[in-house]
Amino acid sequence: MTESQEAASREVLDKAKRRKQPQKRARQRRSSRSVIYIGPNLRGLAQYTVFRDEVPPPVRQMIDKQPEIRRLIVSISQIGAAAERMERTGTLENKAYHQLRKDVK
Repeated sequence: MTESQEAASREVLDKAKRRKQPQKRARQRRSSRSVIYIGPNLRGLAQYTVFRDEVPPPVRQMIDKQPEIRRLIVSISQIGAAAERMERTGTLENKAYHQLRKDVK
């Protein structure tokens, strides 16, 4: 391959990378605005329900009645850490999860 062919090839690859970067950033921004409910299944709210941008009014009404739900709605980027805290006895997330389970029964 000649130098000019190599340069052209590098230019094509660089353009492709630049095109992908904004898409990747947009996906990251979108997921950072998304939240997920990690608590137990409730009537009207299933575990691992994802909300984009904001929590809908019916779920906000549920939160008003059962504030523990708010503790279990976390950013998608934080789901791993939140799930670990939910499993650890004594944490706020663990207490909220068990309180909601008790209320369902």
